[in-house]
Amino acid sequence: MKIVGVNTDLSAWILDKPETGRKFPKTGKSFPKSGITFPKTVDTQYKNKNSIKRSSSENSDESSDARLKKFLSTHPEAAVYTPSGAKWGSAEDLETAKWISSRVKLINPTCKAPDMTSWSNTVRLMRQIDNRSHQDICALYDWASKHHFWQTNILSPESLRKQWDKLTMQRNAGGEQRAVKPDLDFNNTDWAYGVIR
Repeated sequence: MKIVGVNTDLSAWILDKPETGRKFPKTGKSFPKSGITFPKTVDTQYKNKNSIKRSSSENSDESSDARLKKFLSTHPEAAVYTPSGAKWGSAEDLETAKWISSRVKLINPTCKAPDMTSWSNTVRLMRQIDNRSHQDICALYDWASKHHFWQTNILSPESLRKQWDKLTMQRNAGGEQRAVKPDLDFNNTDWAYGVIR
């Protein structure tokens, strides 16, 4: 009968792993055939993170004015936009963003002024990608700003867009807005009917 147990000899646990990667000769040694010594740094072998050139507006062939003209010709309805053109919105998007901002100020007067370009961009995305009208956006935000829970959680078009489905379901379910609770009647014993027979 063979007894099986835990191997307590730790040296048996360590496996010899083959070395991976490229092997270079040590610095100062010469190459076998040419006799040229190996350099101290090997910058040519691998790309240095500092040597990678990134494309930026300074290096691009296209000037910022030309990019702006191209952006505006592509999006003539843009009333507000970032210099890169990554975020933009129409005049109606900007008005909707300003309206939401004014409503947020009513809820929290100490909140900082929002980035209207970013907010307008989010409103535009709700319109173009999510197929929602400005009226739909304003109506849902109006409902959320009066709701006991959502009024402190929906403080931007981005959070409105993110929670749109939940908000719509709760609004359509009705009765979610906090109603006035009836006063507690301590003399009411209706709860006891059927308990005691």
